[in-house]
Amino acid sequence: MQQALAVKTQNLLEMKMNKITINGKTIKSKGTNISIINNKIIIDGITVENFDDYTKDIEITIEGNVNKLETTSGNVTVKGDVGEIETASGDIEIDGDCGGSIRTASGDVRCENVQGDVKTMSGDIRRK
Repeated sequence: MQQALAVKTQNLLEMKMNKITINGKTIKSKGTNISIINNKIIIDGITVENFDDYTKDIEITIEGNVNKLETTSGNVTVKGDVGEIETASGDIEIDGDCGGSIRTASGDVRCENVQGDVKTMSGDIRRK
């Protein structure tokens, strides 16, 4: 089952464009490695957006499949499958499967199937 989930996740990651929305601003990209750190959106190692005007409360929604997602803060919703996801502070919700691990230092986690570990220092973990 775990191997089948990993193959499914990898196949889906290679298929279509992602729609990344941060506080209402949308970026489309085929990139699957997304970092949102120090007011920068970095996709597959390339800075694609600087956002100095965002508020402290960041809401991130990704429609599509992501290999790796990393943020320093903000609530994250992925409407698709994910390889692994990590945020220092914020809730994580995945409307799909996770082929790796999920980590948040401070926040709740809601997800479906997870092949790796799920860790939160201060929050709840719930399976959908």
